Amino acid sequence: MAGHDFKTIGAGTVRVPWDHKGALTLTGGAMRWADGNIDPRDLLLGVAWQPIYKPALSLRVRPAISLPTGGLGQRVASTPLSSGSIDPALGIDLTAGGAWLGSAVIDARMPLIEGSDGIKQGTFARADARLARRVGASVLWSGLSAAGQGKSSEFSTDGFSEAAFISGIVIPPSERLAINGSVRVPFLWGRAPQRPYAVGIGLGVSGVIGSPPEDHEH
Repeated sequence: MAGHDFKTIGAGTVRVPWDHKGALTLTGGAMRWADGNIDPRDLLLGVAWQPIYKPALSLRVRPAISLPTGGLGQRVASTPLSSGSIDPALGIDLTAGGAWLGSAVIDARMPLIEGSDGIKQGTFARADARLARRVGASVLWSGLSAAGQGKSSEFSTDGFSEAAFISGIVIPPSERLAINGSVRVPFLWGRAPQRPYAVGIGLGVSGVIGSPPEDHEH
């Protein structure tokens, strides 16, 4: 391990619900490296739909389109930089429990065409397994995460795989606003051995605009 490096990731998400199970979403953000450089992240425009929403079980599916507004490259593992192309993306969240919660989170981005730099990046995927505890209105969680990205071409040497410990907290100041913080500490990685060991610190905020129409019984 060639020393410790840190990156800080800031993200914001706006949700506009159309009913109690679905919402339009827009996510953006930026990344600050240990050397002080800042790279914007791609905008993610999509929907969040909950086919299952019960007190002890919920499933959310998040199809989206990644818009190339960020900095190009594959410099970071767990949070990819821009592919330079418009890409389909998909997220799935499964949560079960009450005061104690177990959850599985999967995110993937699948470039289909070459980006503005002439390179078609490999598919990126990340999967998290988390155990959480409700403390009042807040949620504390910890778990394990695996992330990876395929090579850009058959003969390229980029791409990576990584496993990490993750932990965080979600604090909702109001029903329409949530603030979250997280830390990611890699402990195992493969390919791209020149990639620096990096602890990721995440800061985020999400908000809801508007209200879904009221349900009416017939």
